[in-house]
Amino acid sequence: MMEPYADSVDAEPVFGRPTALSVSDDNGIGDEPALASRSEAMVAAERRRAWCDRQWQSVGRGRQLGEIVGIGLVSGFVAVVCALLRGWVGVESLALVVGAPVVEEVAKVACPLMVLEKRPWVFPSGWVVAALCAVSGLVFATVENILYFCWYIPPERMTDGVMAWRLSVCTLVHVSAAAITGIGLARVWRRMATTRFRFEFSSVMPWLAAAMVLHGLYNLGAFVFEWFGKCNAFGCSLSHW
Repeated sequence: MMEPYADSVDAEPVFGRPTALSVSDDNGIGDEPALASRSEAMVAAERRRAWCDRQWQSVGRGRQLGEIVGIGLVSGFVAVVCALLRGWVGVESLALVVGAPVVEEVAKVACPLMVLEKRPWVFPSGWVVAALCAVSGLVFATVENILYFCWYIPPERMTDGVMAWRLSVCTLVHVSAAAITGIGLARVWRRMATTRFRFEFSSVMPWLAAAMVLHGLYNLGAFVFEWFGKCNAFGCSLSHW
């Protein structure tokens, strides 16, 4: 016998109670691995954002000042070590002339960069990051000049022109290159402060590459000038960088 017709929306299989063909809870859409992973990632991102918000809001000026001084000291120490190693290794070929800017520019900004990645709230502004990088470049140039004046440049070549060149042009190259990377780090800091953007090295790489190119162009120019015997008067011999 046929069942009586039920003119009710609830009686329709699509709208009514689940039938045997309905998807069970154990095999539901919400249990899909891709969706579950995405949901977990979103929850983790929200938790991290909330934690970062608390860090940005709770950091005090005294704590910032203390950590900035510490970063400056460590950054200067790294620059000094790099300058000492750089002088010990020396530069005797075009390959090292090109490779030296890569190592030096990374070393000068390594400390501010690592702190920015892990603890961006330590810096009260982006320009503090840029200033720390520039100071690191100045420390590097100062130690390098001392090494050259005291040990690397022979006394017979230590003229007023050599000293003036190193104290002005060479120092300016180191400070300017470090400041370029610092500006890139400052822009990243501003983005992290406003959007809680997670640090990505790719955002800094164009600025770091520009600093390396600037430094490399100076080294290449000195290499070419010395090749033609035009650079000795300024104390920029390959063995005296």
